[in-house]
Formats: sequence, C-alpha cells, structure tokens
Amino acid sequence: MVAIEHDAGGARHLGMTFRTRLRYRFGDIDDAGIAYYPKLLHYFHCAFEDWWSDGLGRPYAVVMHEDKLGLPAVKLDVEFYSPVRYGDELDVHLGVLRIGTSSVEFGFWMTRGDDPSPLCRAA
Repeated sequence: MVAIEHDAGGARHLGMTFRTRLRYRFGDIDDAGIAYYPKLLHYFHCAFEDWWSDGLGRPYAVVMHEDKLGLPAVKLDVEFYSPVRYGDELDVHLGVLRIGTSSVEFGFWMTRGDDPSPLCRAA
C-alpha cells in the first residue's frame, strides 16, 4: 500500500514528487500583465515532459513514438490562487495521485521562490 502524502502547499500525491524550474516569458502574458491561463497548462505539460526525461531517464517523445505509450488528458480541473507575472521563476511540481489499471492521475502545482503556497493547481 502506498501512503498519500501532502506537500507544504497541501497538494496530495503518492510518495515522491518531481520539480522543475521555469521562467515565465513575455509571450505568455495577457493584456492585464498576468499569465495567460492556457500557458500555465502548457507549463504543466512541460514539467510532465521534463519528468519523463530528467526524472525517469526516458524522454516522453521516445516513450510515445518507440514504446507506443501515450498518456492523453481525459479530465483536467484547475484552480488559480495568485497571479503569475512576466519574469517570475516558477517551480512546477508533479506528483502521481493515483495509478489505476489503465490510467494514471497526475497532480500539478506551481510555487514561486521560497513560498510553498501554490499559485495554481491542476489534477
């Protein structure tokens, strides 16, 4: 049995998590000067791809094309807590929430600097 853990921001996950640091770019900002929300989801997927290559040692492109394994998104719930701005360095976290017989549920959250409070979460 795998215990469900919670990070400092309260996100639940099974065991270890993966983290990658990304800088929010000028082209990712809307007219209000904050993150254009679809780009936040793009960065979650960037973390997912980094997890495969940097965390698991096999690039996701290889997993998809050579191993013939794809993990399409079926459901996505997102909550936004605090704005992300141009130039922010964000830690994007990924945790496995559940492993089923034919699916895997991932959780993602972003933090800024030393503050463990999530800026947004997706699962």
